[in-house]
Amino acid sequence: MTILPKSPSLNYTQDDLKALINSVSVATQQMAEKDRTLETQLDASSKEVDSLRTRMEMIRKESLVDALTGLANRRAFDEQLGMTIEEAKAEEAPFSVLMCDIDHFKRFNDTWGHATGDQVLRLVAQCLRANVKGRDTAARYGGEELVIVLPKTSLAAAMIVAEQIRQAVASRKIVVRSTAETLGQITLSIGGAEYRSGETAADVVRRADACLYAAKRAGRNRICSHVDDEATSPAAK
Repeated sequence: MTILPKSPSLNYTQDDLKALINSVSVATQQMAEKDRTLETQLDASSKEVDSLRTRMEMIRKESLVDALTGLANRRAFDEQLGMTIEEAKAEEAPFSVLMCDIDHFKRFNDTWGHATGDQVLRLVAQCLRANVKGRDTAARYGGEELVIVLPKTSLAAAMIVAEQIRQAVASRKIVVRSTAETLGQITLSIGGAEYRSGETAADVVRRADACLYAAKRAGRNRICSHVDDEATSPAAK
């Protein structure tokens, strides 16, 4: 028979126990400090990420705004039109597009300079903003051409908006602040078209643009919709 030796007893002095407890306490404190440091770093990183996201969103929004008029720019219009078409397909809901052009805009630039022309554009943009609501999008299409997308809006309703805008613009005048000189009346020609099933974005814009040119040919300072537009090829402004 094999006899196993007895396990040696663990004899710790009071100082040994104090040292062990102190060592465990220090290690615990160090771990807690590391946790606090890590939490602080994570919190700072989270705030930095949030700040970057906010900044990126601001940059994205700025990239979709026309600097001169404050309206949406061409890129924003294209994006909105694409989304509106997809929505119209999914919900079988109407929507309309209005193409607007400032009458005789070149005359303002040639006679009183580009600064005055810019003032005219800003004033017209204000009229558009005041008359589009909710999800409607007013944008600067290019030069003196402006465009409006009106989701879930029939052509008849869109032309009511167009007439309100036309009247609002016609009631405004450009005044030179330094001399109080009135530079004349501003007028707007507007063409409207309602989206037809199966059309592309270019198709509905093209029809609205044809109506705009029809309004120009008919004497300017008026609105025109595709139902009373007999011409399909634009004439010179």
